[in-house]
Amino acid sequence: MAFNAQLIVVVLLHLGLCYPFEILRPRGVSLEKAPLYNPDNNFTCFDGSNTIPFLWVNDDYCDCNDGTDEPGTAACQNMKFHCDNVGHRPMEIDSSRVNDGICDCCDGSDEWASETHCLNSCHELGLVERERILKMQEDSEAGYQIKLQMVEKAKEKHKEMQEELGRLQRSRDEAEAIRTEKEELRRVAEERKNEALEKYQEAEGEKQLDQEEEGEVPEKEKEKIQSQESSAEQTFAWLDSNGDGKVTLPELQSHSIFDQNRDGIVTDEEARFFLGNHDSNDLEHFKKTGYILMYPYLMKERGLFTPPSDGEPDVGEGEWSEGLPEEDEEEHSEKEEDLPEVEKKAPEYDEATQALIDAANMASREYDDADRAVRDIERDIRKLEDDVNTDYGPDSVFLALEKECIEFPESEYVYKLCLFDSSHQRRKDGTGDTALGNWNKWAGPHNDLYSFVSLSLSSPLLFVAEMHSLDGDDGIRQRGFVLERTAPLDQGHIEMRKGDETG
Repeated sequence: MAFNAQLIVVVLLHLGLCYPFEILRPRGVSLEKAPLYNPDNNFTCFDGSNTIPFLWVNDDYCDCNDGTDEPGTAACQNMKFHCDNVGHRPMEIDSSRVNDGICDCCDGSDEWASETHCLNSCHELGLVERERILKMQEDSEAGYQIKLQMVEKAKEKHKEMQEELGRLQRSRDEAEAIRTEKEELRRVAEERKNEALEKYQEAEGEKQLDQEEEGEVPEKEKEKIQSQESSAEQTFAWLDSNGDGKVTLPELQSHSIFDQNRDGIVTDEEARFFLGNHDSNDLEHFKKTGYILMYPYLMKERGLFTPPSDGEPDVGEGEWSEGLPEEDEEEHSEKEEDLPEVEKKAPEYDEATQALIDAANMASREYDDADRAVRDIERDIRKLEDDVNTDYGPDSVFLALEKECIEFPESEYVYKLCLFDSSHQRRKDGTGDTALGNWNKWAGPHNDLYSFVSLSLSSPLLFVAEMHSLDGDDGIRQRGFVLERTAPLDQGHIEMRKGDETG
Protein backbone atom coordinates (compact mmCIF):
# COMPACT_ATOMS: atom_id res chain seq x y z
CA MET A 1 0.00 0.00 0.00
CA ALA A 2 1.38 3.41 -0.96
CA PHE A 3 0.18 5.14 2.18
CA ASN A 4 1.97 3.78 5.29
CA ALA A 5 0.53 4.84 8.62
CA GLN A 6 2.77 5.38 11.64
CA LEU A 7 1.63 5.38 15.23
CA ILE A 8 2.89 8.33 17.29
CA VAL A 9 2.18 8.41 20.97
CA VAL A 10 1.41 11.94 22.12
CA VAL A 11 1.52 12.27 25.86
CA LEU A 12 -1.05 14.61 27.26
CA LEU A 13 -1.06 15.38 30.91
CA HIS A 14 -4.58 15.70 32.16
CA LEU A 15 -5.53 14.78 35.67
CA GLY A 16 -2.41 12.64 35.84
CA LEU A 17 -3.49 10.41 32.95
CA CYS A 18 -1.76 9.76 29.59
CA TYR A 19 -3.79 9.42 26.39
CA PRO A 20 -2.24 7.94 23.22
CA PHE A 21 -3.35 9.35 19.87
CA GLU A 22 -2.74 7.80 16.46
CA ILE A 23 -1.62 10.40 13.90
CA LEU A 24 -1.66 9.00 10.36
CA ARG A 25 0.95 10.41 7.96
CA PRO A 26 3.00 9.13 5.04
CA ARG A 27 6.38 7.53 5.70
CA GLY A 28 9.25 10.06 5.82
CA VAL A 29 7.00 13.01 6.79
CA SER A 30 7.70 14.93 10.00
CA LEU A 31 4.98 15.58 12.54
CA GLU A 32 5.08 19.29 11.70
CA LYS A 33 4.32 18.66 8.01
CA ALA A 34 1.65 15.99 8.61
CA PRO A 35 -1.28 18.44 8.13
CA LEU A 36 -0.08 19.03 4.55
CA TYR A 37 -0.70 15.38 3.70
CA ASN A 38 -4.50 14.91 4.11
CA PRO A 39 -5.60 11.44 2.87
CA ASP A 40 -9.16 12.70 2.39
CA ASN A 41 -8.11 15.09 -0.39
CA ASN A 42 -6.00 15.05 -3.48
CA PHE A 43 -2.38 16.00 -2.86
CA THR A 44 -1.03 19.25 -4.31
CA CYS A 45 2.72 19.56 -4.71
CA PHE A 46 4.27 22.16 -2.39
CA ASP A 47 5.47 24.17 -5.40
CA GLY A 48 2.00 23.98 -6.98
CA SER A 49 3.33 22.24 -10.07
CA ASN A 50 0.82 19.34 -9.94
CA THR A 51 -2.20 17.88 -8.13
CA ILE A 52 -2.42 14.10 -7.86
CA PRO A 53 -4.61 11.52 -6.17
CA PHE A 54 -3.42 10.94 -2.61
CA LEU A 55 -2.84 7.25 -3.43
CA TRP A 56 0.09 8.34 -5.63
CA VAL A 57 2.01 9.64 -2.59
CA ASN A 58 5.01 7.38 -1.88
CA ASP A 59 4.28 5.18 -4.92
CA ASP A 60 8.00 5.26 -5.84
CA TYR A 61 7.34 7.51 -8.83
CA CYS A 62 8.18 11.21 -8.83
CA ASP A 63 5.09 13.20 -9.88
CA CYS A 64 6.07 16.62 -8.35
CA ASN A 65 8.95 18.75 -9.55
CA ASP A 66 9.90 19.46 -5.93
CA GLY A 67 9.66 15.77 -4.97
CA THR A 68 7.16 16.36 -2.16
CA ASP A 69 4.97 13.45 -3.32
CA GLU A 70 7.78 10.98 -2.46
CA PRO A 71 8.91 11.77 1.15
CA GLY A 72 9.43 8.09 1.99
CA THR A 73 11.12 6.69 -1.14
CA ALA A 74 14.22 7.33 -3.21
CA ALA A 75 12.25 8.26 -6.33
CA CYS A 76 12.90 12.00 -6.12
CA GLN A 77 16.52 13.08 -5.68
CA ASN A 78 15.69 16.51 -4.30
CA MET A 79 13.58 15.26 -1.39
CA LYS A 80 14.41 14.67 2.29
CA PHE A 81 13.43 11.66 4.40
CA HIS A 82 12.48 12.39 8.01
CA CYS A 83 13.71 10.02 10.76
CA ASP A 84 11.55 10.22 13.88
CA ASN A 85 14.27 8.61 16.02
CA VAL A 86 12.01 8.45 19.07
CA GLY A 87 14.15 8.59 22.20
CA HIS A 88 16.93 10.52 20.45
CA ARG A 89 17.20 13.41 18.03
CA PRO A 90 15.00 13.55 14.91
CA MET A 91 16.95 14.05 11.70
CA GLU A 92 16.53 14.35 7.96
CA ILE A 93 18.56 12.55 5.31
CA ASP A 94 18.69 12.75 1.53
CA SER A 95 15.97 10.58 0.00
CA SER A 96 18.68 8.88 -2.11
CA ARG A 97 19.84 7.15 1.08
CA VAL A 98 16.46 5.46 1.64
CA ASN A 99 16.67 1.68 1.23
CA ASP A 100 20.34 1.83 0.18
CA GLY A 101 21.33 -0.94 2.58
CA ILE A 102 22.95 1.39 5.12
CA CYS A 103 21.26 2.27 8.41
CA ASP A 104 21.25 6.06 8.62
CA CYS A 105 18.39 6.57 11.10
CA CYS A 106 18.97 5.20 14.61
CA ASP A 107 15.42 3.79 14.52
CA GLY A 108 16.14 2.03 11.18
CA SER A 109 13.14 3.61 9.47
CA ASP A 110 15.15 4.54 6.35
CA GLU A 111 15.65 0.86 5.46
CA TRP A 112 11.99 -0.17 5.56
CA ALA A 113 12.07 -2.05 2.23
CA SER A 114 15.67 -3.27 2.05
CA GLU A 115 17.19 -6.57 3.12
CA THR A 116 19.25 -4.79 5.80
CA HIS A 117 18.05 -5.32 9.33
CA CYS A 118 18.63 -2.16 11.40
CA LEU A 119 18.60 -2.24 15.18
CA ASN A 120 16.83 0.59 16.99
CA SER A 121 19.65 2.26 18.97
CA CYS A 122 17.84 5.53 19.61
CA HIS A 123 17.29 4.87 23.31
CA GLU A 124 20.97 4.18 24.00
CA LEU A 125 22.12 7.13 21.88
CA GLY A 126 19.55 9.38 23.52
CA LEU A 127 20.80 8.39 26.96
CA VAL A 128 24.39 9.29 26.02
CA GLU A 129 23.23 12.57 24.47
CA ARG A 130 21.22 13.54 27.54
CA GLU A 131 24.24 12.85 29.75
CA ARG A 132 26.40 15.00 27.50
CA ILE A 133 23.91 17.85 27.58
CA LEU A 134 23.62 17.58 31.36
CA LYS A 135 27.43 17.73 31.67
CA MET A 136 27.50 20.77 29.39
CA GLN A 137 24.89 22.46 31.55
CA GLU A 138 26.88 21.71 34.69
CA ASP A 139 30.09 22.99 33.09
CA SER A 140 28.28 26.04 31.80
CA GLU A 141 26.97 26.84 35.26
CA ALA A 142 30.44 26.37 36.77
CA GLY A 143 31.91 28.55 34.02
CA TYR A 144 29.28 31.18 34.68
CA GLN A 145 30.24 31.22 38.34
CA ILE A 146 33.88 31.74 37.30
CA LYS A 147 32.76 34.62 35.10
CA LEU A 148 30.88 36.20 38.02
CA GLN A 149 34.03 35.92 40.12
CA MET A 150 36.04 37.55 37.33
CA VAL A 151 33.50 40.36 37.06
CA GLU A 152 33.74 41.00 40.82
CA LYS A 153 37.54 40.90 40.65
CA ALA A 154 37.44 43.31 37.71
CA LYS A 155 35.21 45.71 39.66
CA GLU A 156 37.62 45.59 42.59
CA LYS A 157 40.63 46.21 40.35
CA HIS A 158 38.84 49.08 38.61
CA LYS A 159 38.06 50.60 41.99
CA GLU A 160 41.70 50.25 43.04
CA MET A 161 42.84 51.84 39.78
CA GLN A 162 40.49 54.78 40.30
CA GLU A 163 41.73 55.22 43.87
CA GLU A 164 45.35 55.06 42.72
CA LEU A 165 44.58 57.59 39.99
CA GLY A 166 43.12 59.95 42.57
CA ARG A 167 46.16 59.50 44.80
CA LEU A 168 48.53 60.24 41.91
CA GLN A 169 46.55 63.34 40.93
CA ARG A 170 46.80 64.63 44.49
CA SER A 171 50.52 63.85 44.53
CA ARG A 172 50.92 65.72 41.26
CA ASP A 173 49.22 68.81 42.73
CA GLU A 174 51.58 68.69 45.70
CA ALA A 175 54.61 68.13 43.46
CA GLU A 176 53.59 71.03 41.20
CA ALA A 177 53.34 73.31 44.23
CA ILE A 178 56.85 72.27 45.31
CA ARG A 179 58.14 72.80 41.77
CA THR A 180 56.64 76.29 41.66
CA GLU A 181 58.33 77.09 44.97
CA LYS A 182 61.67 75.72 43.77
CA GLU A 183 61.34 77.62 40.51
CA GLU A 184 60.95 80.91 42.37
CA LEU A 185 63.93 80.10 44.63
CA ARG A 186 65.99 79.28 41.55
CA ARG A 187 64.98 82.54 39.86
CA VAL A 188 66.00 84.62 42.87
CA ALA A 189 69.28 82.71 43.29
CA GLU A 190 70.14 83.12 39.61
CA GLU A 191 69.41 86.84 39.71
CA ARG A 192 71.75 87.23 42.67
CA LYS A 193 74.39 85.11 40.94
CA ASN A 194 74.14 87.10 37.70
CA GLU A 195 74.44 90.38 39.59
CA ALA A 196 77.50 89.03 41.40
CA LEU A 197 79.06 87.84 38.13
CA GLU A 198 78.55 91.24 36.51
CA LYS A 199 80.12 92.97 39.49
CA TYR A 200 82.97 90.49 39.44
CA GLN A 201 83.59 91.13 35.75
CA GLU A 202 83.50 94.89 36.26
CA ALA A 203 85.97 94.59 39.13
CA GLU A 204 88.22 92.32 37.11
CA GLY A 205 88.07 94.74 34.20
CA GLU A 206 89.00 97.70 36.38
CA LYS A 207 91.81 95.67 37.95
CA GLN A 208 93.12 94.78 34.53
CA LEU A 209 93.07 98.43 33.41
CA ASP A 210 94.91 99.49 36.53
CA GLN A 211 97.55 96.83 35.98
CA GLU A 212 97.95 97.82 32.35
CA GLU A 213 98.36 101.50 33.26
CA GLU A 214 100.97 100.63 35.85
CA GLY A 215 102.62 98.09 33.55
CA GLU A 216 102.12 95.32 36.09
CA VAL A 217 100.32 92.80 33.90
CA PRO A 218 102.54 89.76 33.32
CA GLU A 219 102.91 88.54 29.78
CA LYS A 220 101.26 85.19 30.59
CA GLU A 221 98.30 86.98 32.16
CA LYS A 222 97.88 89.11 29.06
CA GLU A 223 97.90 86.02 26.89
CA LYS A 224 95.34 84.39 29.15
CA ILE A 225 93.00 87.38 28.99
CA GLN A 226 93.36 87.63 25.23
CA SER A 227 92.72 83.91 24.88
CA GLN A 228 89.57 84.15 26.99
CA GLU A 229 88.25 87.08 24.97
CA SER A 230 89.06 85.27 21.73
CA SER A 231 87.26 82.16 22.93
CA ALA A 232 84.21 84.21 23.94
CA GLU A 233 84.15 85.94 20.55
CA GLN A 234 84.43 82.61 18.70
CA THR A 235 81.61 81.18 20.77
CA PHE A 236 79.49 84.28 20.11
CA ALA A 237 80.07 83.98 16.36
CA TRP A 238 79.25 80.25 16.49
CA LEU A 239 75.94 80.90 18.25
CA ASP A 240 74.99 84.01 16.22
CA SER A 241 73.81 81.96 13.28
CA ASN A 242 72.16 84.84 11.40
CA GLY A 243 75.05 87.24 11.99
CA ASP A 244 72.89 90.06 13.38
CA GLY A 245 75.27 90.79 16.26
CA LYS A 246 73.02 89.20 18.89
CA VAL A 247 72.66 85.76 20.41
CA THR A 248 68.94 85.04 20.89
CA LEU A 249 66.80 82.38 22.55
CA PRO A 250 65.99 80.47 19.31
CA GLU A 251 69.71 80.37 18.44
CA LEU A 252 70.55 78.75 21.78
CA GLN A 253 67.57 76.38 21.50
CA SER A 254 69.05 74.88 18.33
CA HIS A 255 71.91 73.39 20.40
CA SER A 256 71.13 70.38 22.58
CA ILE A 257 74.08 71.06 24.93
CA PHE A 258 71.94 73.70 26.65
CA ASP A 259 69.22 71.16 27.57
CA GLN A 260 69.69 71.23 31.33
CA ASN A 261 67.06 68.65 32.41
CA ARG A 262 67.71 66.10 29.65
CA ASP A 263 64.14 66.05 28.35
CA GLY A 264 65.25 66.50 24.75
CA ILE A 265 64.03 70.10 24.49
CA VAL A 266 65.82 73.38 25.22
CA THR A 267 63.04 75.51 26.68
CA ASP A 268 62.85 79.31 26.67
CA GLU A 269 63.63 79.24 30.38
CA GLU A 270 66.74 77.09 29.90
CA ALA A 271 68.01 79.28 27.05
CA ARG A 272 67.26 82.48 28.97
CA PHE A 273 69.39 81.23 31.87
CA PHE A 274 72.50 81.28 29.66
CA LEU A 275 71.71 84.83 28.57
CA GLY A 276 71.55 86.13 32.12
CA ASN A 277 67.73 86.06 32.16
CA HIS A 278 67.59 88.20 29.03
CA ASP A 279 66.07 87.38 25.64
CA SER A 280 69.32 88.22 23.83
CA ASN A 281 72.95 89.25 24.39
CA ASP A 282 75.19 91.51 22.37
CA LEU A 283 78.89 90.72 22.27
CA GLU A 284 79.90 92.84 25.25
CA HIS A 285 77.17 91.52 27.52
CA PHE A 286 77.88 88.00 26.29
CA LYS A 287 81.55 88.31 27.31
CA LYS A 288 80.60 89.48 30.79
CA THR A 289 77.76 87.07 31.55
CA GLY A 290 76.56 84.67 28.83
CA TYR A 291 79.93 83.13 28.04
CA ILE A 292 80.74 82.60 31.71
CA LEU A 293 77.41 80.83 32.29
CA MET A 294 77.74 78.44 29.35
CA TYR A 295 81.50 77.95 29.63
CA PRO A 296 81.34 74.70 31.66
CA TYR A 297 78.75 73.27 29.24
CA LEU A 298 81.06 73.91 26.32
CA MET A 299 83.96 72.32 28.17
CA LYS A 300 81.88 69.24 29.05
CA GLU A 301 80.74 68.87 25.44
CA ARG A 302 84.36 68.89 24.28
CA GLY A 303 85.35 66.42 26.98
CA LEU A 304 87.57 68.98 28.72
CA PHE A 305 85.66 69.06 31.99
CA THR A 306 84.64 66.22 34.29
CA PRO A 307 82.57 67.38 37.26
CA PRO A 308 83.38 65.99 40.72
CA SER A 309 81.51 62.76 41.51
CA ASP A 310 80.78 63.47 45.18
CA GLY A 311 80.27 66.49 47.34
CA GLU A 312 79.78 70.11 46.31
CA PRO A 313 81.15 71.20 42.90
CA ASP A 314 84.28 73.32 42.76
CA VAL A 315 84.90 76.75 41.23
CA GLY A 316 81.36 77.28 40.04
CA GLU A 317 81.24 74.21 37.83
CA GLY A 318 78.72 72.06 39.71
CA GLU A 319 75.87 73.51 37.74
CA TRP A 320 77.35 72.29 34.52
CA SER A 321 77.26 68.65 35.58
CA GLU A 322 73.45 68.62 35.57
CA GLY A 323 71.32 67.75 32.59
CA LEU A 324 73.84 67.34 29.80
CA PRO A 325 72.62 65.00 27.03
CA GLU A 326 74.44 61.69 26.75
CA GLU A 327 75.84 60.89 23.31
CA ASP A 328 77.90 58.10 21.82
CA GLU A 329 81.43 58.73 20.61
CA GLU A 330 80.46 59.12 16.98
CA GLU A 331 77.80 61.74 17.70
CA HIS A 332 80.13 63.49 20.13
CA SER A 333 83.01 63.65 17.65
CA GLU A 334 80.72 65.01 14.94
CA LYS A 335 79.45 67.80 17.16
CA GLU A 336 82.89 68.51 18.59
CA GLU A 337 84.12 69.61 15.15
CA ASP A 338 81.56 72.41 15.13
CA LEU A 339 82.24 73.70 18.65
CA PRO A 340 84.43 76.78 19.14
CA GLU A 341 87.69 76.59 21.03
CA VAL A 342 87.27 77.20 24.77
CA GLU A 343 89.66 77.78 27.61
CA LYS A 344 90.53 74.68 29.60
CA LYS A 345 90.38 76.35 33.00
CA ALA A 346 87.28 77.95 34.50
CA PRO A 347 87.63 81.39 36.10
CA GLU A 348 88.22 81.56 39.82
CA TYR A 349 85.88 83.77 41.82
CA ASP A 350 86.13 85.51 45.15
CA GLU A 351 84.52 83.79 48.14
CA ALA A 352 81.30 85.86 48.13
CA THR A 353 80.70 85.37 44.39
CA GLN A 354 81.46 81.66 44.66
CA ALA A 355 78.94 81.30 47.50
CA LEU A 356 76.20 82.85 45.33
CA ILE A 357 77.14 80.58 42.43
CA ASP A 358 76.98 77.53 44.68
CA ALA A 359 73.61 78.63 46.02
CA ALA A 360 72.29 79.08 42.46
CA ASN A 361 73.64 75.65 41.51
CA MET A 362 71.90 74.07 44.48
CA ALA A 363 68.62 75.87 43.66
CA SER A 364 68.88 74.71 40.05
CA ARG A 365 69.43 71.09 41.09
CA GLU A 366 66.51 71.22 43.51
CA TYR A 367 64.27 72.64 40.81
CA ASP A 368 65.37 69.92 38.37
CA ASP A 369 64.57 67.27 40.99
CA ALA A 370 61.13 68.81 41.61
CA ASP A 371 60.44 69.09 37.88
CA ARG A 372 61.50 65.47 37.35
CA ALA A 373 59.18 64.36 40.15
CA VAL A 374 56.22 66.09 38.47
CA ARG A 375 57.01 64.52 35.10
CA ASP A 376 57.38 61.07 36.65
CA ILE A 377 53.97 61.36 38.32
CA GLU A 378 52.38 62.64 35.10
CA ARG A 379 53.83 59.64 33.24
CA ASP A 380 52.32 57.28 35.83
CA ILE A 381 48.97 59.08 35.52
CA ARG A 382 48.95 58.73 31.72
CA LYS A 383 49.76 55.03 32.00
CA LEU A 384 47.02 54.45 34.55
CA GLU A 385 44.51 56.44 32.50
CA ASP A 386 45.33 54.25 29.50
CA ASP A 387 44.69 51.17 31.65
CA VAL A 388 41.39 52.55 32.91
CA ASN A 389 40.24 53.38 29.36
CA THR A 390 41.29 50.02 27.85
CA ASP A 391 38.48 47.87 26.44
CA TYR A 392 38.32 44.87 28.77
CA GLY A 393 35.18 43.41 27.24
CA PRO A 394 31.57 43.26 28.53
CA ASP A 395 31.40 44.26 32.21
CA SER A 396 35.20 44.77 31.96
CA VAL A 397 35.44 41.06 32.77
CA PHE A 398 38.93 40.64 31.29
CA LEU A 399 40.34 43.30 33.60
CA ALA A 400 40.63 40.39 36.03
CA LEU A 401 43.28 38.94 33.69
CA GLU A 402 45.12 42.21 33.08
CA LYS A 403 48.89 41.65 32.96
CA GLU A 404 48.56 38.02 33.94
CA CYS A 405 51.26 36.24 32.01
CA ILE A 406 51.15 32.90 30.25
CA GLU A 407 54.33 31.03 29.38
CA PHE A 408 54.75 28.00 27.17
CA PRO A 409 57.72 26.25 25.56
CA GLU A 410 58.02 25.58 21.86
CA SER A 411 61.15 24.15 20.25
CA GLU A 412 64.16 26.02 21.72
CA TYR A 413 62.17 29.05 22.89
CA VAL A 414 59.81 29.96 25.71
CA TYR A 415 57.02 32.33 24.70
CA LYS A 416 55.43 34.67 27.20
CA LEU A 417 52.21 36.61 26.71
CA CYS A 418 51.15 39.17 29.32
CA LEU A 419 47.53 39.97 28.57
CA PHE A 420 46.79 43.56 27.59
CA ASP A 421 50.51 44.31 27.85
CA SER A 422 53.20 42.65 25.73
CA SER A 423 54.59 39.42 24.33
CA HIS A 424 58.18 38.17 24.52
CA GLN A 425 60.25 35.19 23.58
CA ARG A 426 63.46 33.95 25.15
CA ARG A 427 65.69 30.95 24.80
CA LYS A 428 65.12 28.08 27.17
CA ASP A 429 68.49 28.81 28.76
CA GLY A 430 67.11 32.20 29.83
CA THR A 431 69.07 34.33 27.35
CA GLY A 432 68.09 36.40 24.34
CA ASP A 433 64.83 38.00 25.49
CA THR A 434 63.09 39.48 22.42
CA ALA A 435 59.99 41.67 22.39
CA LEU A 436 57.41 40.35 19.91
CA GLY A 437 54.94 43.21 20.24
CA ASN A 438 52.55 45.13 22.45
CA TRP A 439 48.82 44.82 23.02
CA ASN A 440 46.86 47.12 20.75
CA LYS A 441 43.19 46.18 20.41
CA TRP A 442 40.63 43.41 20.03
CA ALA A 443 40.61 41.99 16.52
CA GLY A 444 37.63 40.76 14.54
CA PRO A 445 34.11 42.03 13.79
CA HIS A 446 32.55 44.20 16.47
CA ASN A 447 29.82 41.69 17.23
CA ASP A 448 32.34 38.85 17.50
CA LEU A 449 35.10 40.40 19.61
CA TYR A 450 34.60 38.19 22.63
CA SER A 451 32.77 35.15 21.27
CA PHE A 452 35.98 33.12 21.04
CA VAL A 453 36.30 32.98 24.82
CA SER A 454 34.73 30.09 26.69
CA LEU A 455 34.48 29.98 30.46
CA SER A 456 33.52 26.31 30.55
CA LEU A 457 35.63 24.10 32.78
CA SER A 458 36.10 21.42 30.15
CA SER A 459 35.90 23.33 26.88
CA PRO A 460 39.08 24.89 25.42
CA LEU A 461 39.78 28.46 26.49
CA LEU A 462 41.04 30.64 23.67
CA PHE A 463 42.94 33.91 23.93
CA VAL A 464 43.49 35.93 20.77
CA ALA A 465 45.71 39.01 20.82
CA GLU A 466 46.69 41.18 17.87
CA MET A 467 50.28 42.30 18.19
CA HIS A 468 51.77 45.30 16.37
CA SER A 469 55.50 45.56 15.74
CA LEU A 470 57.57 47.96 13.66
CA ASP A 471 58.89 46.47 10.44
CA GLY A 472 61.80 48.68 9.36
CA ASP A 473 60.94 51.80 7.41
CA ASP A 474 57.87 50.31 5.76
CA GLY A 475 55.50 51.08 8.62
CA ILE A 476 53.61 48.69 10.86
CA ARG A 477 53.16 44.96 10.39
CA GLN A 478 50.44 43.15 12.32
CA ARG A 479 51.09 39.76 13.86
CA GLY A 480 48.32 37.59 15.27
CA PHE A 481 48.91 35.17 18.12
CA VAL A 482 46.39 32.54 19.14
CA LEU A 483 46.77 30.83 22.50
CA GLU A 484 44.69 27.78 23.26
CA ARG A 485 44.17 26.10 26.61
CA THR A 486 43.58 22.48 25.68
CA ALA A 487 42.50 21.05 29.05
CA PRO A 488 40.34 22.12 32.01
CA LEU A 489 41.21 25.54 33.39
CA ASP A 490 42.48 24.25 36.72
CA GLN A 491 44.95 21.74 35.26
CA GLY A 492 45.44 22.64 31.61
CA HIS A 493 48.55 23.56 29.71
CA ILE A 494 48.99 26.26 27.10
CA GLU A 495 49.76 25.91 23.43
CA MET A 496 50.24 28.68 20.89
CA ARG A 497 49.49 28.88 17.22
CA LYS A 498 51.01 31.81 15.39
CA GLY A 499 48.51 33.37 13.01
CA ASP A 500 49.18 34.60 9.51
CA GLU A 501 50.94 37.92 9.17
CA THR A 502 48.98 40.59 7.42
CA GLY A 503 50.25 43.79 5.90
